[in-house]
Amino acid sequence: MAALFAWFAFFLMDYYWYHVFLRGAVKHAGKIEKAFKDRIPSIDLGSTISSESQAVKIFGLVPTNSEMRLKMFYWLGFGMIGVVFLTLLLATQNKPTTITTATTTSQNAQPGGKTEGK
Repeated sequence: MAALFAWFAFFLMDYYWYHVFLRGAVKHAGKIEKAFKDRIPSIDLGSTISSESQAVKIFGLVPTNSEMRLKMFYWLGFGMIGVVFLTLLLATQNKPTTITTATTTSQNAQPGGKTEGK
């Protein structure tokens, strides 16, 4: 439960805090680029970030945006926590087997390992 709580807390912080900051930064950079494009032709950081981010394809097949990749990352982590939870839930404890050994003693044994003859 602690792992799920921590993972969900990281998701909330990442999705509703840092991701919002990043989108806002790129959006504002786009406004600055638009205002200065005539004077500085190579000022296109925000638009390059946006176009590169939208060009990412998972396994070269599925086009994604940054929000989709963020959610996929956290869903995969959530799934892994679930697998670990189920593994621990279904695991059985191996109980050590008790090994008993029979010892034979001779009635005629003397201290020091010598036996008496009859």
